[in-house]
Amino acid sequence: VRLGFRALPFSVKGSAPGYESVTQSGVTADVTLSLRRLASLEVHVQNADGSPAGGAEVAITGSTLWPARRAQTNASGVTKISGLVAGHFDLRATLGQQVSETLFGYELARGAHATVTLKLGPGRMVAVVVTDDDTDHPAPVGNADVVLSEGGLSSFPIQGRTAGDGSVLLGPISAGAASVSASAD
Repeated sequence: VRLGFRALPFSVKGSAPGYESVTQSGVTADVTLSLRRLASLEVHVQNADGSPAGGAEVAITGSTLWPARRAQTNASGVTKISGLVAGHFDLRATLGQQVSETLFGYELARGAHATVTLKLGPGRMVAVVVTDDDTDHPAPVGNADVVLSEGGLSSFPIQGRTAGDGSVLLGPISAGAASVSASAD
């Protein structure tokens, strides 16, 4: 970038479709900006029988993407997630009470265009009741914030709030261990 005049420091931003934007502050002379090509993932979601899972929700998060982004598959069970910076990503798909196992640490290089497939299976719903203590007559705690995490620590925690009777239904989650925590005023 050539600045046609000299003045106080400038802030210069460069961007282009398919590339990561870059900004440089404190510019007082000629500057060179290098844009990095962004990556994309084409995600195919299948039902347990291998048929396309149209309308499934795909969640993605990773070392360069937080909080999680969500996308919905088309009638062919496909969605494209673009504008990704290189890194490692976790992916998960849900459709109603079906859920895929989480794909952990999928590596995506700078500028790569890759395809992954997630397969749905039956999910589990977890009924949680929050009470005030462990006495013989615990009282239900309404309006408590509850978080369900697969495996104890999850890229995709499921959040809910209890009803007046202290209950909330969370899920779906895949088979395996999970933990739940609750907090309330």
